[in-house]
Amino acid sequence: MGYKWIKTKTTGVRYREHPTRKNGAVKKDRYFTIRYKVNNVLKEEGLGWASEGWTEEKAALKRSELREAYRTGVGSTTLKEQRERSAKEKELSAQKEAENQKLNILLNDFYNNYFKNIAYNNTSERTFKSEAGFYKNWLEPNLGNMPIKDISLMNLENLKALMIKQNKSPRTINYVFGILSQILSYAKK
Repeated sequence: MGYKWIKTKTTGVRYREHPTRKNGAVKKDRYFTIRYKVNNVLKEEGLGWASEGWTEEKAALKRSELREAYRTGVGSTTLKEQRERSAKEKELSAQKEAENQKLNILLNDFYNNYFKNIAYNNTSERTFKSEAGFYKNWLEPNLGNMPIKDISLMNLENLKALMIKQNKSPRTINYVFGILSQILSYAKK
């Protein structure tokens, strides 16, 4: 379908009108494009519809932004480059957010969502129940709501002091800390 392009008063900006789609009650919707040269090659890139917020002024501003980037060598010189850069930035941001979530995972969340299944599959039922009990009685209430990365030597010393105060045997204390060591080692992997 051959659309008629209409030049605007602004150099390098033109639009076409949609034959049936309206922008408002009366005006036909307009699709704006910009034209400019990069390395002596004429580029024409579509921006979008007036119903999406594009105007002649916004199109002119986008065109001058791209021309300025070409002139100075700073920034994207085409809309395609801008879209690609934006997509890469979004991807990096998503990766960074995923890494932050991994770093800020709580001990309880890690234990319940990851470690518990591994322990269940790799130990006897009796051992699993015993270790789960130690976790529930000592690690969950004292360290469970802390991000793993924030568990410090001071937290461990406080837990040990609490266990000693409640007359737990050295063997029980070692067992609890052995379970914690296994969890932290697996979390590190």
